[in-house]
Amino acid sequence: MEIDFGKYTKKNINEIIDIIKVHKKNTSKPYPDGESGDMFKERVIRFMSKFILKSDGKCFLVMTHYGVIETILQHYNNLSYEEIRSKKDAIIRLSLNRNNADVSFEGDKGL
Repeated sequence: MEIDFGKYTKKNINEIIDIIKVHKKNTSKPYPDGESGDMFKERVIRFMSKFILKSDGKCFLVMTHYGVIETILQHYNNLSYEEIRSKKDAIIRLSLNRNNADVSFEGDKGL
């Protein structure tokens, strides 16, 4: 599940992009009536940790929102927002297990 943008939920990203940038710089600041980036990251990584333990050795297709993908890539591969954003049109293949995480970007229009 994507971050809870609170009162900004369902707004067009172009209307709130400056607000999002402020929150990306200050991840402890929650959106009004929503969650902070830190809360969101904790929720996503807690889920992923449980998922990896339960599914180790099995193959799954996971589809989710961009913010979740960005959070996973930043956590497991230490990629910056700019690196991930530049590949936003790519198919992202992420292989996770208890010991490592490998990522590849396929079909990226920028390559």
